[in-house]
Amino acid sequence: MKPAAATSSNFGISTLAASRADIAVRQSRGTGRAILLVHGEGESMAAFAPLFTSELAESHHLVAFDLPGHGASGEPYDAESACTAEGYADLALEVLERLGVDSAFVVDRSLGGRIGREMFMIFPEMLGLAVVRGGGREDHEIHAPIFEIDAADVLNLTPALAEIAEREPRVWFGG
Repeated sequence: MKPAAATSSNFGISTLAASRADIAVRQSRGTGRAILLVHGEGESMAAFAPLFTSELAESHHLVAFDLPGHGASGEPYDAESACTAEGYADLALEVLERLGVDSAFVVDRSLGGRIGREMFMIFPEMLGLAVVRGGGREDHEIHAPIFEIDAADVLNLTPALAEIAEREPRVWFGG
């Protein structure tokens, strides 16, 4: 899928007119495996800003976006359907598709990884999930590895993500 044209761009942040809201997106120039960064409730993609100036951004294609009603993204068109774990997961997949990203490793700081876990159901090309600040495994079938990372400082994620994003996909490594 070809990357979608952004409606605007400011300081490396583009705005995509998505189905659920106008979504602010930031990408790194790295060409390695894609890593989708999902922020937590009441946060924004700014939580991952230090990663965009790290070596990880040089070696991997980092993608971060603001959930509807967060950061620089617009308010959701329909909050009832958009502001659920399922709605957010659907939106995350839409953002990846619009950017031309076919597969990605997902890092989720949101609600114990609920958005990333929902993505397992709709994104078979998901290479794995790193849940920041813990969270347990849910009962549905998991088809990608889950890692739990306890990181108070987002830069502490860099070595762990560089290592696990390079592992062979579709293999359970623990969680």
